[in-house]
Amino acid sequence: GADVEQLRPAELEAVVTKVAVFYRTSPRHKLTIVQALQRAGEVVAMTGDGVNDAPALSAADIGIAMGKSGTDVAKEAADMVILDDDFTTICAAVEEGKCIFSNIKNFLTFQLSTSVAALAIVAFANVTGMPSPLNAMQILWINIIMDGPPAQSLGVEPVDSAVARRPPRKQDEPIISSLLMTRVLSSALLIVLGTLYVHHAESTSLTSPLSLSALSFKAAAVGEAHDPGISAGGLAGGLTGDSADSADSADSAEGTAGTAVSRRDTTMTFTTFVLFDLFNAMACKSVEQPVFMLDQGFFANKPFLWAVGLSFLGQMLVVFWSPLQAIFQTEALSLADLGFILALTSSILVLDTARKVFYKSVGANEALDRPVLGANLSLPPSGKGKGTVFPFGSGKSIESMV
Repeated sequence: GADVEQLRPAELEAVVTKVAVFYRTSPRHKLTIVQALQRAGEVVAMTGDGVNDAPALSAADIGIAMGKSGTDVAKEAADMVILDDDFTTICAAVEEGKCIFSNIKNFLTFQLSTSVAALAIVAFANVTGMPSPLNAMQILWINIIMDGPPAQSLGVEPVDSAVARRPPRKQDEPIISSLLMTRVLSSALLIVLGTLYVHHAESTSLTSPLSLSALSFKAAAVGEAHDPGISAGGLAGGLTGDSADSADSADSAEGTAGTAVSRRDTTMTFTTFVLFDLFNAMACKSVEQPVFMLDQGFFANKPFLWAVGLSFLGQMLVVFWSPLQAIFQTEALSLADLGFILALTSSILVLDTARKVFYKSVGANEALDRPVLGANLSLPPSGKGKGTVFPFGSGKSIESMV
């Protein structure tokens, strides 16, 4: 206390973050210490139980009063009350708060990357004049069904130890940071490129000579079924080009193939985008750790597993169940098609892993390796404190006992 009294404000600000314990302090000293920590850029939490702690509790960013032993004055001045007077409750609350903030960022990453990708695909089709790869019902399915359950379940992801080890964030740190936008744009770019690649590949295969011949044959076969007067010779003539009407039909089919999107094309494109979406949701479970290296385990979030599983099942029904095929203009795909789509869309997990490894190697996540609040705090199960200051905010871990 006497040392605090002798130091000027600038001198106290320079040393306050290096001191672990202040003793023989008066209520005025506690207030001075809180204000010095705030000037040093810290977000300060002050615990107290007495009347003399009220000024410091009121001045701190987070005033915490003891519920059992605290006076009514202290409780009124504080922002929150610890009912069990246990310091470990404060640590658990800080951990939970960090988890909620991290889950919000994961939710935003998933929502923004999916939305940016969908908008980019539709905008690209409009600008280039190509047929839209997705119809209105498919876009509605993506926006309402696919983005709903998986995105919402990311909000209940259990506490990640990497998040708990993360240093406190500053008050002015934005939720949408440059690191988050890098994740959003890189994921969206891969989704757009992969989806347009499938769309282009299917469109090209549709307009190939082999596909056009098959289309002409199918049209002729359908015509024969509706008009029994069509002879086999006439059908053969149509296929060899001897019939002018058959040639005109082939030209018409070629023109239609060049301007329209077949059911197979839109089904492959639609399914590719949806599975990209689901794998992207898995990649958004953690900011720092790849999906197969999560500390809490991949299967810890049961609502997420149900959401992704039911979304995948719904997509399969859209593809293979005839009533939904009529609504969404889809057709059944082969196992080879599904295997190709799964291999392509899972590449977003490869991108996510490489991105997180790169960020860690260049120090973008260097904060994870620094000690944080509670890392060097050893408390008994019922540890109580009188006039304890916790600086939360600049990335340092300091517990100043006053």
